[in-house]
Amino acid sequence: MNLLVVEPDDIQAEIYQLSLAEAFFVDVADSFENARIMMRDKYYQLVVCEWEIEREKASCLTHASYKPDYAASPVIVVVSHHAEEETMVEAYNGGISYYFTKPYTIVPFYETLLAIQDQIEALQQLEHDKKQSVIASEQAVNRAAIYRLGLETLGKLNDAKSVADIAHITLTALKEQGIHAALEFRHNNRPLYFDGKSDSCDETTVKVFTTLRKQGEYFSFGQRLMLNAEHVSMLLKQTGNLTIPLQSVLTDLGTKFMPLLNMRYVALLQEQALFDAGNDVNKLVNKLHDVLIDRRDQKHKLSSRVRNVVVEDKSTGSLKDTDKEALVRLLQQATDSTLNDEELINADALLAGIAARMHSRLVDLSVREISGEDDDLDDELRGLEYF
Repeated sequence: MNLLVVEPDDIQAEIYQLSLAEAFFVDVADSFENARIMMRDKYYQLVVCEWEIEREKASCLTHASYKPDYAASPVIVVVSHHAEEETMVEAYNGGISYYFTKPYTIVPFYETLLAIQDQIEALQQLEHDKKQSVIASEQAVNRAAIYRLGLETLGKLNDAKSVADIAHITLTALKEQGIHAALEFRHNNRPLYFDGKSDSCDETTVKVFTTLRKQGEYFSFGQRLMLNAEHVSMLLKQTGNLTIPLQSVLTDLGTKFMPLLNMRYVALLQEQALFDAGNDVNKLVNKLHDVLIDRRDQKHKLSSRVRNVVVEDKSTGSLKDTDKEALVRLLQQATDSTLNDEELINADALLAGIAARMHSRLVDLSVREISGEDDDLDDELRGLEYF
């Protein structure tokens, strides 16, 4: 512990140094003016001095300019010939902590300084613990905010109807916490980029995605960090005023949030595929209905033509009406056996059942309107900020 002795007498100053050097780092000043200069350059926890030197009193040291890194003023111990009660009261009122009168016993004086040292160290430890507690509390609050951000964002992602919605929800939630990020979604070698900060595509950042998308769950470089999942990557470009360490935030985000974001994206792709398949089945059912109706009309036309030919043809004029009807039925049976629609009807019924079950499943699971055909992914992405 640093101790400053303010003593104009060289012999007395040397006595102090010899007696206190074992327990303290001792410096000596011969005046209060020099003491104030030394106290501006170095922090002293303890000051031992005379009450009055060259018409200046020790209380002037309580107003000295101390190093700003330390909030606590040094403990000032006065050793003086002035034993008047008025002087002691003035000293205590001026900020002096201890007042010894000469002559004094060295052992109690030395033990008092050691006790002061223990008290100062205990207070410093308490202050250190307090700061650590404040830091830990701030980190806990920030971590709680990050976890809450992740949970709230995931909850909102359940309502996303498109890739653009996923990107907008995620980037907006991060931006509200002072985190500016960019996202890359990958599907069928068609990467889609979204940025929560800029309005146009940044080729440099796209190159960062291309380079770092396969570098593990998270990759730190400078003040930025890349988070990667199977089909999604996130670049955290700026973290605002977060007091929690960047690496810790990214680790939590990367190990917990990114896999869930990836799952939501994959689920959306699967839903899109199911939706498209449902549309294709409906188209096929409609076409099959058209084919059946067309076949039915053709059979009716063919049956009418057969009847007309039999009735009107001159070669059948000698036949009786009953024979003509029998001939018509015979020809119709041959036609029906040739143009059998039973398999088409069965296929139509099967596809209609599949379409109904798929529609019911989409109604139960989908967050989108499924009454009409859905647009392509590229069409869905219009209007969002591209990266």
